[in-house]
Amino acid sequence: MWLDKIRANFATKLQLLEKSLLAARTAQQNAPSAMESHSDTTRSEMEKMVTALEVEIVKLKKNVDQIPFVVSSSPKANVWSYVKLNTGQAEMELVLVPEGMGGDKLDQLRLISVATPMGEVLLDKQIGEKIEFNGQSIEVLALN
Repeated sequence: MWLDKIRANFATKLQLLEKSLLAARTAQQNAPSAMESHSDTTRSEMEKMVTALEVEIVKLKKNVDQIPFVVSSSPKANVWSYVKLNTGQAEMELVLVPEGMGGDKLDQLRLISVATPMGEVLLDKQIGEKIEFNGQSIEVLALN
């Protein structure tokens, strides 16, 4: 199911961030302190990196907690809706996700944030509706 793909994608991202955090902490601990070197700022830079990675991990965990286990069926596209579109040239599959979670492509499935122009246009659309986006006529083929 596509929700499982999304969950697995974010789990992989979390693992990479945690691995990067571990490497940054090691580099921070091994870097000379201000007392040891007056000109080397590596430790300070690594402290900033550690903090930034910790913030990203917290954000990602919050996002993962938002992923539902079951999506309720709705006649209109909303957050966590699977949407299949026909652009006239190809079919496109996407999931509307909360702000900050979009931008990834999982096989043929694209994660589109509801805060993006495409996400905003698709909100509240129904099967069979046509929308105009970037000069293209796009039809909603399926919702889930």
